[in-house]
Amino acid sequence: MKVNRTGILILFTIVVSGIIISSCKEKNDENADVTQPLNFISLIAIKDTVINPDTTTIIANATGDGLIYSWAASKGNIILNFSTNAKVTYAPSPCTTGNIEISCSVADRAGTQQSKIITIYVL
Repeated sequence: MKVNRTGILILFTIVVSGIIISSCKEKNDENADVTQPLNFISLIAIKDTVINPDTTTIIANATGDGLIYSWAASKGNIILNFSTNAKVTYAPSPCTTGNIEISCSVADRAGTQQSKIITIYVL
């Protein structure tokens, strides 16, 4: 009987790859253990009305493990605070007026995500 070495090599590679992938997945799942579940408590602006070109500070209050913050504004600029991403500065673009929505999404290391939106009025 003739043995197909290429077929055996491919089968061996698939089996070993499957073992490695499942091992990595289990390790990642262990790292995702969350001791404190995500709780996005509040999103506040120090000033909810801004006269352009003034700025305001926006603060996200959240608890959880390994939090990651993502920010967006309907118009204008979000300036990150390098000591904490839970606190940013909103700066309206020139000629911006009206209601501006600021959104913040918070995710924990397990991948749970929560979002909040506030409105700033720019004069």
